[in-house]
Amino acid sequence: MRLLYSLLVKSKCFPVLFYGLQACPLRKFQYKSINYVINCTFRKIFNIRSQDTVDVCLEMFNCLQAEQTIAIRKRKFLNKFSKWLVRPQPRAFYSARLIGDPLLRRGSVLGKG
Repeated sequence: MRLLYSLLVKSKCFPVLFYGLQACPLRKFQYKSINYVINCTFRKIFNIRSQDTVDVCLEMFNCLQAEQTIAIRKRKFLNKFSKWLVRPQPRAFYSARLIGDPLLRRGSVLGKG
């Protein structure tokens, strides 16, 4: 049962915890706060107090520290974003600009114009 809880937390809760953090600059104390939440989650699930045991559980379930997880997510985000920047815009984007869409007239998605 505890294995199921830990897998659910990893697959459903942690993505919510990390949502959008790849776009924000974080300070060291913010990473510590996120790591604290992750450690407390595993302490509650497995009813343990020792940080060493928590570290072993994190390793067994392949849960990285917040800094590592956010760095991976940030790299993926920047790769997708850079591909989007160099990709030609869809035809509808230009059509809306020609029609005179006020949102697009003020500036494109990138804030230019």
